[in-house]
Amino acid sequence: MEVANVAARPVEQLYYGAPGAWGEDLLGGVGMAPGTARPVVLPGVGGYTLRAVWTDGRAIELGGLDPCRNSRIVMAEGGIRAD
Repeated sequence: MEVANVAARPVEQLYYGAPGAWGEDLLGGVGMAPGTARPVVLPGVGGYTLRAVWTDGRAIELGGLDPCRNSRIVMAEGGIRAD
């Protein structure tokens, strides 16, 4: 799945799982600068929540993600969406 950061600030961490049991950072400790995109592999099955954390600590979540139906995630200032 491709993940794109169209926000004005860098994304520091990205998780996919059940809230409170996020597991490992899908970015592997390498943040995403504004205007960049990269592939990530989502572990497990669909229906979990994707959580993005910006460098200022603010986080956004997208619940019920289905990696079989969506091929791109876009993180923006106003939220996160699956295309």
